[in-house]
Order: sequence, then C-alpha cells, then structure tokens
Amino acid sequence: MSAQILNSLGLILSIIGTIFVFKWGLSRQPQSFSFGLEDNNIISTKWGKMTGKDAKQKDAHEEIKYKRLSKSGLSLIAIGFILQLFAVWIPYLSSHQ
Repeated sequence: MSAQILNSLGLILSIIGTIFVFKWGLSRQPQSFSFGLEDNNIISTKWGKMTGKDAKQKDAHEEIKYKRLSKSGLSLIAIGFILQLFAVWIPYLSSHQ
C-alpha cells in the first residue's frame, strides 16, 4: 500500500473518530431525575412520560451506549494516527533497503 493511501486512510479514520468523540463522548448529560424518586412515580423525561424505574434503566442503557461509541471513536483516532505514522516511515524504509 502506498504512503499516500495509508496517510489518507489514517486521516479519514481520525476524522470519523473525532466526530464519534464529539457526538457521543462529550454530549452526554446525566439525568437528575433519579435522586429521591420512587420507582413507580410517573415523570416526564426526554424519552416521554414513564416511571422512575424505567427512566433509570433507559438512562443506564444510554450511558453504556455513549461510552461504547466514544471509546470506539478514540480507537479510530488512535488507529488513524498509527496509519499516518506508518505512511511517514514507508518512504524512509523503502529507500534504505
């Protein structure tokens, strides 16, 4: 694979990873509805009206999803930088053989 293709692929992965981090890693705001709330109370949430217990469960699942996607974004950024690093070294290594 040529250095230009590898560099471009690394840049694209880094851009996609950055979008993941900004969308799912930095935008999550924890809910404050669960403090002192009984499980069967009906509350209004960003998902609509539901019981406190259902809202807590939905919030926990959303938190897991956001963490997984933000970690995926960080992984894409790391892979992108590694590919770009390899792209820099390919011409050097091929000229010294």
